[in-house]
Amino acid sequence: MRWIVGFVVLAVVIGCGGNTDNKSAEMAKQALLRLVADGRQQNNVGTLQRLEELDNIAQEWADYHEDNQTPAVQTQDTPPSELLTQWNVQDLKEKVDQVLGVQTQAAEGMAVIIDNNSVSDAYDEFGGSAQNSWLMKPEWECVGVGYTSYEVTQPSQMQCYCWVLILVDKN
Repeated sequence: MRWIVGFVVLAVVIGCGGNTDNKSAEMAKQALLRLVADGRQQNNVGTLQRLEELDNIAQEWADYHEDNQTPAVQTQDTPPSELLTQWNVQDLKEKVDQVLGVQTQAAEGMAVIIDNNSVSDAYDEFGGSAQNSWLMKPEWECVGVGYTSYEVTQPSQMQCYCWVLILVDKN
């Protein structure tokens, strides 16, 4: 009887821990989106619809930085040219149009790579809730978010956290 109880406990412990990285990444993404939503509400700007297709593009952009060991601290307002080449597009809007299957009015994105896992620091790097922040433009309707964390050794060893937001005006 003791053996069976021990086996059940072991199975539960192993079963519960399997996907913590994915859960942590999703929690980080949701925390950033909550800050964006709160800022837009404070500025009386419409809410954004989260689209899985945009999440996928944003995650590819974040993963690119992990794969290429991009060090912190930096902000990019366009995907790297190598990533655009991989996607076989000229710019982010073209990629968004391909994935959504519609001609969008506008699509913009930004990658923020910082050396701490503070969602509020990332939000501030994106422009925060200032009325002139690109996050607060009323024309944006849809959002996609990507996130990853990784360690780099060059130019020095550090933990990096990459956040990506993509905003789209579909009209």
